Amino acid sequence: MVISWVGTVSVAIFLARYYKQMWPETTHCKVKVWFAWHRFLNMVTVVLTSAAFILIFIHVGGWSSEWPANPHPLLGTITTALMWLQPIIALFRCDPEIGRASCRERV
Repeated sequence: MVISWVGTVSVAIFLARYYKQMWPETTHCKVKVWFAWHRFLNMVTVVLTSAAFILIFIHVGGWSSEWPANPHPLLGTITTALMWLQPIIALFRCDPEIGRASCRERV
């Protein structure tokens, strides 16, 4: 899980933040290069975090018995649920080139 959050997400955020301006028109298969890498790294993060989440539950044998004293299991579950929600929300995001007016028409 550390590899996915420190490694892949940080690079994906870095690409979206800085390379968006460096590669504004560079495309690969009609997709901007920075966005292709950003999307790929975020998908890798979802896969790695999901695998780690499942492995943790297998290793612990279910929900941790330390829950009231240790909030880590609850916070980890909430964070993982939000991580799974992020790609679903991204599917409903409007294309920036279309504009917001036609986006409102979809809703």
